[in-house]
Amino acid sequence: MIHRSFRSAVVAFAAALLVPAVAHADTKSAFTIGIGDFVPSSPSTSLEGFEPFPGTSINQHGDISFEVSFGQGVFPGGYQITAMALQQKQTGTYLSPIGPFSADETVTQIPVFLEGGGAGLGPVRFGGGLGYDFVTHSIQGGQAANGLVGDTYLNVGVGSGTSLEAKYILGTRSALTGFYFGLKTAI
Repeated sequence: MIHRSFRSAVVAFAAALLVPAVAHADTKSAFTIGIGDFVPSSPSTSLEGFEPFPGTSINQHGDISFEVSFGQGVFPGGYQITAMALQQKQTGTYLSPIGPFSADETVTQIPVFLEGGGAGLGPVRFGGGLGYDFVTHSIQGGQAANGLVGDTYLNVGVGSGTSLEAKYILGTRSALTGFYFGLKTAI
């Protein structure tokens, strides 16, 4: 519970710093930065694909995440390149060929997308993209989890160059799939 409270406080603090700075900006930049929270959509799925040991469960929870985009309004068609840093923790007891073992793992994803400008309706913008997900995890001997990744997003403008964003990130493994909720701003 303390972990989630700390994360919420950091996101609120960053939002308090980002919104006023952008409200005074007179120029529009092709760069945006964002901070948010990654929430795994399959919290009981193992990254390695191991079956949970009977009587136990796998638990994933997300962490503070970051986003950087370039190109909105620069590339023809409204395309942009977006890179994110997503982190999650996975705990559980697993059944392996050599017997059961318990593990606490940290999974870091760096998805890089080419996103379309999408459609807009007033301050609301919908879009999506396709890219590659660079994944590292702390389990020794675990399988590589890099692969194709897609996203779909909803941006709601809340001020000069600032928007609230919700993204659904679909990885090649269900353990890497999740939602990102954040605040982004032009720099």
